[in-house]
Amino acid sequence: RQEKKQLEEDLSDMMQKKEMVTANRNVYHEVERKNQALSLVKKQLEESRLSAQRMSLMMENLRRCTARFLTKLTKSKQGVPSNHQLQEMIHKLNEELSRLVKQIASTLIKDGQAPRNL
Repeated sequence: RQEKKQLEEDLSDMMQKKEMVTANRNVYHEVERKNQALSLVKKQLEESRLSAQRMSLMMENLRRCTARFLTKLTKSKQGVPSNHQLQEMIHKLNEELSRLVKQIASTLIKDGQAPRNL
């Protein structure tokens, strides 16, 4: 009888250990899934940071090039616009280009060298 009781206790202990091992394995898998998700989010964050950095550099180049081009067209020094002023400067640039194209077309017409599609 005592041996049976001991065996039952041993069996009960083994079943509890098995349940604990299973629970620990489940926790381990959950932690692994969370780590994978975290790694993915970190990668996306880094890609976004690099994209934002490239976009910032492109905007800086656009601002500088727009100012230089407008300076060449108007022959008056143009400062580098802020991001908020860029749209206005691009409109000015468009107006200057339109004016210049009309001036060239007018000169060509006067000289009789205008292409047929003008």
